[in-house]
Amino acid sequence: ATAFAARWPQASAKTMTDSRGTPSLTVFTFPAAAVDDLAASWVANRIQRTTFGGAIALVAGSGRGSGPVATGPISAALMIEVLAPTAVDHNLFVHALDDAGRTVAQFDGPPLDGRPTTERWAGGERAILVVPLTPAADAGDVEWTTTTLRTGWYDWRTGVRLACTPCPEDGTSARIGPWGRPMDMVMPGMMRPP
Repeated sequence: ATAFAARWPQASAKTMTDSRGTPSLTVFTFPAAAVDDLAASWVANRIQRTTFGGAIALVAGSGRGSGPVATGPISAALMIEVLAPTAVDHNLFVHALDDAGRTVAQFDGPPLDGRPTTERWAGGERAILVVPLTPAADAGDVEWTTTTLRTGWYDWRTGVRLACTPCPEDGTSARIGPWGRPMDMVMPGMMRPP
């Protein structure tokens, strides 16, 4: 969080603690004009704005990694805009797929460590979700730069995914990438765990 704050001095930071008083989440807030400038300068040409369940819009996305997926670390950053709270809390998934469509790394879980949950998000808010991707045991020597990310939202109780538009491949997940070269991911996060 300290390095991030130094890189983005226009952001104000607030660290939240858990019930034991341990720091658990640092929230970075940018002035609205700065967020618009960041969004415009990001790698937004890699995706088309995608809406999930009429509640969450994926505005931009990027990834970071180099070399084989199995050696990590790899991560993804998603810029989202909240259109409305979801009916129930949803989890985020980000899957890194190889050329054959096999999942070689993934994140599945509550965004922002589940604080706050998606049914409590307010319309109009924007956030950058930075998530680590865990390599699959059989990821082998797949190079990060050859992967494509698929992302979406699902009800963790039922596994049912939010429909998204436009999502021509399966109707429930947006595609980001492939990268084609090592990327230096822009991480202007408004919310990021410490």
